[in-house]
Amino acid sequence: MLTFAGVTATPNAIMLQGFFPPGTLDALRVALVAGLERAGLAGGMDRRYPLRGAHITVLRFRSTPPDLRALQRWLSSLREVALGVSPVTAIELVTADWYMSRAKVQTVAHFPLRGA
Repeated sequence: MLTFAGVTATPNAIMLQGFFPPGTLDALRVALVAGLERAGLAGGMDRRYPLRGAHITVLRFRSTPPDLRALQRWLSSLREVALGVSPVTAIELVTADWYMSRAKVQTVAHFPLRGA
């Protein structure tokens, strides 16, 4: 299960914060990196910043919102709001552009998750 709690923002996007049960996301990432290394595909991975959570990007800005202060206040009010849960039964390894444009997304592999 992926639990969504709160929102976060960057200058370009708004995201829902996602959290897996302790240890599960880390174990998945370790296994993924190990598999990529075995296949000789991990050379370009950046490991300076360990990732601790997941997210879903729900909005990308084309330009700066007109009332940025109001948006910041509203987002701050949602910083730790419980937003629900979602089952995760499989993951997909894809190639895509930064925006996950439908025309650019290509599935490389599909992995059902055990116990899901």
